[in-house]
Amino acid sequence: MNGDADNLTQKQLARKIIEVRYPRADNKLLAEYFEMYGATRASVESLLDELLGALDRPWPWPGYELPAPLRANVEFFKVVSRRAVERFRASGMVSAREVSGFFLHNHMIFKYGIQRWLAANAGIAFELFTIETETVEANFLAGLRERGVKLGDQVIHLHVISNNERGDLEQLGFPVPYKHWDKQYYVEALALVDGLLQSNPRSIGLFCEHSWVFDPALHRVASDGKSLVSFDFLGDDELVGERFFVGLALPDNAYFKQYEFALRSPRRLKLHRQGEFTPKTYGIFYAKDRLREYLGRR
Repeated sequence: MNGDADNLTQKQLARKIIEVRYPRADNKLLAEYFEMYGATRASVESLLDELLGALDRPWPWPGYELPAPLRANVEFFKVVSRRAVERFRASGMVSAREVSGFFLHNHMIFKYGIQRWLAANAGIAFELFTIETETVEANFLAGLRERGVKLGDQVIHLHVISNNERGDLEQLGFPVPYKHWDKQYYVEALALVDGLLQSNPRSIGLFCEHSWVFDPALHRVASDGKSLVSFDFLGDDELVGERFFVGLALPDNAYFKQYEFALRSPRRLKLHRQGEFTPKTYGIFYAKDRLREYLGRR
């Protein structure tokens, strides 16, 4: 068992489960929760009550004023999250496996409902972030430091919403005007993040940490006569600010998730096996003032 969990109250551990950044971390936390408190109706109800409380007292974004479209999206996911809890309670399921499945399956809507992340649209999400050595990968942190970013700086973390998640959003009734990752998603998101950044004097810009989608080599034409990716718009540096190499994405290193993402396409996998495509991870940083200048020129 995790020693950290031993020192948490039941409510604190429940809150930690609800506020976790990525669902893969929920598996361990949920296992610890049920080991400590049992898979009983009382422990399940306590967990669900804490989730409802988090929806009523969302993750704070101190110093920021959320633009109206972001607030509307939060309200959408609050409603969807509460309905999910109501259905689960009505089902009467209480086993650890059933409850864990419920939280893992609904992780996306819960994190948007409690404002842990903000859904800009069906293509981009934002996360409130402070630069810390514990949360930022070392190579990426080195690239940020070269661009004047310091430990303790406040930034907005951009996250790409996957095609699979987009399908889930569409089923929930969230607006999904484009099935694949379209330029309009990205441009809309830049305008919204500009509003966030301008509302907080302490926030210095936008970044995205070690993602394969920002590799400039993706926009070249392969031997079959087509670009390596459909989102050619990311070849425009003005859309991403500054991009910098972080590391090769390999099946056995810290960037293995990006390796998997990049090679989900059978075509790219074939090109990779032929030696034409090597997944690489790049970071981006868009300084607040530079982003405002770019949007002013559009």
